[in-house]
Amino acid sequence: MQRVEAPPASHLARPPRAEWLLPACVAAYLVICTWSQRVPIPGNPIFGLMLAILTAIALGVSVLRGLRLSPRLLLVIVVGAACLLTDVFYVEHIRFTDLGIYLLAGHHLIHGDPVYAGQALTVLPRDATTLPFLYPPPTLLLFAGLVAFPLHLGGILFVGASIAAVLLAARRLGLVAPWSLVVLAWPPVLDGLVSGNVAVPLFAVFVLAPWVGSGLVVAPLFKPYNAIAALWLFRENRFRAVLVGCAVVAGLCIVTLPLVGGPGAWLDWIGGLRAFAESEANIPALYGAALGRYAPVEVVLVAGVAVTIWALRARGVEGLGRFGVATIVLQSSVYSHGFIVSLPALLSLRSGWFWVATAALSITISTGPSLGPDIGWPGTWIPIVLVLASWAVPALRRDGSTLDDPYHPLGRVSMPWPDAQTVERPTSGPGA
Repeated sequence: MQRVEAPPASHLARPPRAEWLLPACVAAYLVICTWSQRVPIPGNPIFGLMLAILTAIALGVSVLRGLRLSPRLLLVIVVGAACLLTDVFYVEHIRFTDLGIYLLAGHHLIHGDPVYAGQALTVLPRDATTLPFLYPPPTLLLFAGLVAFPLHLGGILFVGASIAAVLLAARRLGLVAPWSLVVLAWPPVLDGLVSGNVAVPLFAVFVLAPWVGSGLVVAPLFKPYNAIAALWLFRENRFRAVLVGCAVVAGLCIVTLPLVGGPGAWLDWIGGLRAFAESEANIPALYGAALGRYAPVEVVLVAGVAVTIWALRARGVEGLGRFGVATIVLQSSVYSHGFIVSLPALLSLRSGWFWVATAALSITISTGPSLGPDIGWPGTWIPIVLVLASWAVPALRRDGSTLDDPYHPLGRVSMPWPDAQTVERPTSGPGA
């Protein structure tokens, strides 16, 4: 009988050719979406060209260091290179514009000037720091306090605290120290840092909810739509946290009322929100990538309510991650940093799908193909669609058989919030 020799081990370990389609498709997508974008470095090279160069260099270094070339490695490198190039774009073009809006509002409060804009915009201002301030009156004292610091120290403290908040949140989600640092370079996070947006520290408040649940009730003082995430406390019967949070909010509103201009300040805030809604109708770019830019408000409300009800079906920290997604769906204006809160839900995906979702958030939302007049490319919703699909298709989510994947940021941690199980208790527990 003729003996049939087994193929060499190297041949058996070779991935099927079909697996190379995923990184190839992701790379093609990134190049198409950034076709007209140039990297703001000497020479202003085309984004796609720099993406190819960085990918080739990183692949060469990886092979020299003994890493086995694989589709997953290529996918991670392509997405990582896109993130770095987008980071350069953010650092060059965004100079703490949101922080400037906050500080200007604090300056107006200190000098007795009107804080909220009662007139709708018809064109974007040249100076982005003069865009309308939209947060409720109690937040003004915080920003006025930052203005009081000399030599921009208030702004430096705000950004430094935001960086610390990201690192703390990453560790609580179960990321090891190196991946926690990498999170700082994720474009949604870096966008929030270099713009000085309050979404970054609020992300930490969201992540810490299993330990300090009352933070979910206080967070809407900055961004009212965060109240959606507070529904998680009711789902988990953490009524003590709800009561503590409500007491904090009520106390802040009462104490700050005479300092911000009395009840008239709240009326001005409501008027400012109405004016901004008109501004969005006049200038669709103010929507950012919000769902309202692509669909009527009725569709947005139905979608948001549906996602929120779907989130209510999950218990524990899985449900918390789902509520983070619901807040994104219902936001009236959302930019790259608004997608930070989706990170826990993204981390629950299998490695390949996680990197596909991350790829869609690795480039700016202002570039790419146009779907029509004043309608930007809604590619940032790809990760949300993948997350929603994973709620219906468990095969898209991580499980015990995927914990040996070296390319997933959670490593051998099965799901986000690995330490939260010990603090998930009903009303009788501390949980406030």
